[in-house]
Order: sequence, then structure tokens, then C-alpha cells
Amino acid sequence: MGVDWRGWGVAAVPLTLTLSVSPSVGALEWSVDPLAKAEIRYNDNIRSNPTLADQTEDLIHQETAQVEGALASELWDIAGTLRVEEATYTKNSELSTSIYYIGFDASYQTELGVWSARLSTLQDSTLTDTLSIDADLVSEHVPFDTDSISLGWLRSLDERTQLQLSVGRVDRAYHPIGISGLRDYEYTTFGSTVTRQYTERLNASLSLNFNGFSTPQTHTDSDTLELMAEATYQLADTLAVSGGFGLRSSKTKVIIPATFLFESPSLGPILIPVEEIGKSKSTGPIFSLDATKSWETYSVALSASRSVSPSGFGNETVATALQARLTYRFSRRLKGVYTASLRETSSVGDNAGTSTQERFQAGPVVTWNMTEDWLLRARYVHMRVDRTIFDTAALGNRFALTLEYVWPKISGSY
Repeated sequence: MGVDWRGWGVAAVPLTLTLSVSPSVGALEWSVDPLAKAEIRYNDNIRSNPTLADQTEDLIHQETAQVEGALASELWDIAGTLRVEEATYTKNSELSTSIYYIGFDASYQTELGVWSARLSTLQDSTLTDTLSIDADLVSEHVPFDTDSISLGWLRSLDERTQLQLSVGRVDRAYHPIGISGLRDYEYTTFGSTVTRQYTERLNASLSLNFNGFSTPQTHTDSDTLELMAEATYQLADTLAVSGGFGLRSSKTKVIIPATFLFESPSLGPILIPVEEIGKSKSTGPIFSLDATKSWETYSVALSASRSVSPSGFGNETVATALQARLTYRFSRRLKGVYTASLRETSSVGDNAGTSTQERFQAGPVVTWNMTEDWLLRARYVHMRVDRTIFDTAALGNRFALTLEYVWPKISGSY
């Protein structure tokens, strides 16, 4: 369960804390980075409905306060992040929401390697990131809590080879359950990676990962085993490419409650509860490709990937993503970025119950660093979503203007 900050009164003041440290021998160093942000945005289809009659527009203003800070010594460091956001819908006030996030990171270096841990809790709602291409597309306002923890270990096997092991757990809970087909889920991951630095420009890795997905309400379990080889090559100072290819094997089990009618000679008909178990197995490729080319004033980045991830609709999904990004620097303080993304998702396993979905997004972002502390950002996003359950695609447009202030870093040592 997430932490209910709404009952803390004054403690729920917008605030974000993040720490960043460069430890020196024999000293403790600390730093604090506050940040405040205000955004106003217009969305002409906040629920991503495909028909014009069902589309709802709104003007939303959102305030964010953030502080970052860290404490570190020669062998260990601890970092924390606290963030509070208030999103207010002008026309649909029932959709207004508060967003709370707390996260901690820690690492400790020993003779056996570097140990790390990450812990976080988030309270948010589904409509906050409607146009986020990686989020589940939901047409209803559903608050949720997300708690996560991960542990890692990194060890150098020799001067060029490293071994990394990790384990993680994510719990997602919706309030209430069942709206728009959303289900609570638990997601457990185990990972192992061996990385080899062959030259200054070339490194390669081999990963073996296991993901376990479970939904308590629908009794769905899905296990995925992945094996993937990756390589990164710096072709030139301004050109870098990386790629990976692997295979996944997924097993899905769904337990469906049912009843069996038994005719007893003495007692008459008796209904006996039973369980129907549906099982399926699927395999397929996973991959990642990235290429970045830079010139004096602009750069181009291309990427493609296929991966397995959890979904709030009660199953794991296979997501195939394509992205192209053009960045142009007009001056030292003014930068423009145009991004176009395409993402297709489908269920893992024959028994999973979500439809195939294809989402396209494109639009520019212009960022102006007015001073060292003040930043102004303007963004436009166009979205198109095709779902097999609808005959018509859902279209959406969002315009956003963001003003951000970053306080000078507060730091010291003792």
C-alpha cells in the first residue's frame, strides 16, 4: 500500500528532495537542490475517446515543488527525492488530483563489490499522463499507489569485465478496483548481466532475466524468461550505435472460478465450486536498437525496441516501439526538440484479456533557459490511438507551457 499523505496536513506541502554527491576521501559531503515548477496545459480529449460526442476538453494547471539532496562518504552514499504536485482541472473539477512521490537510493562499496538499493512510493491517477506513450491508456480517473523496491550488486571480475545481479518488486493498487478493467498487480524481477569492455569504443553484454507477474483479483500469473545479448560501439566522436537481440519465453495461467452441478439422490441438486485453469505459452524475439549522430548545432537519434512489461489491465504486454528525435540548438540558451513515436502493445499469452493497441505521438518542444535559474518550456503533442475494440481511432492534442525555477545548489562538507 502507498503512504496516504493526504492525512498529514502541513506535511503534504509540495516539496521534492534529491541529493547529488561527489564524495572525497575522509569527508562527508551533502547537497540539496530545490526546484519549483508551474505548468498550464490544454487537452482537447482528456479521456482519449474515439468519438467526437464523447470527447472532453479541459484547461489544467499543475504546480510542482521539488528538492533534491544527498549525503556521501568515500564508501557509501544516500540520496532521497520528495515531490508533491497539484493538478487542477478547470471544467472537470472531479478529476483534480494530488501526486506524491518519495524515493531513496543508497549504495555501499566493499571488497566484494558495490551494493545498491532503491525504494520508492508514488500516489498518482491514470489521467495525469494520458498522453504518455508508455502509460496504460485509460479513459477514467482512477487513483493508484505504486510501491517499488530493488536491490543490486556489481562486481568487477577483472579490469574489463563486470557482473551485475539485481532483484526487484513493484506493487500497483488501484482505488477502486475494476474501473476501466484495471486490476492490482505484483511484478517481481530477477536479473543478471555480464558486461565486457573490449576497447575504448566497444563493449558488449549478456543478460538473463526473469519476470513474474501476478494479479490477485483475476488469479492471473505470467512468468517470462529473457536472454539477450547487447553491444555498444562508438563509431566516431559524433556517432554512436547500440543494439541487442534476444528471445523470451512466457507462460501464462488464468484461474477461472466456476461451479459444477451434482445431482444427489438424497439431497437433490448441489452446486460444487470448482476452478477452471487456462494455460498458454508463447515465445518471441526481444530487441533494442539505438543510433545517435551529432553535428555542431543539431543531432538526430533513432531507436527501436521490443520488450515485455506489466500492465494494469491484468496481464503482461509485449510492446514494440519506434522513435525518431531531432534536436536543434538555436543558441546557448534556446533549444528545440521534435519527437515522433509509435508504440504497439499486445497481450502476452492467449488467455490474457486486453486488445491490441497502437499509439502514435508527435510534436515539438522548445526550451528557453532565460537565466541560470529560470527555464521556460513550450510543448505541443498530437496523439492517435488505434484499438481493436473500436472502429474509430482516438485523436488528442495537448498544448503546454511550463515555467521552472531551480534554486542554486546548497552544499557543504564536514
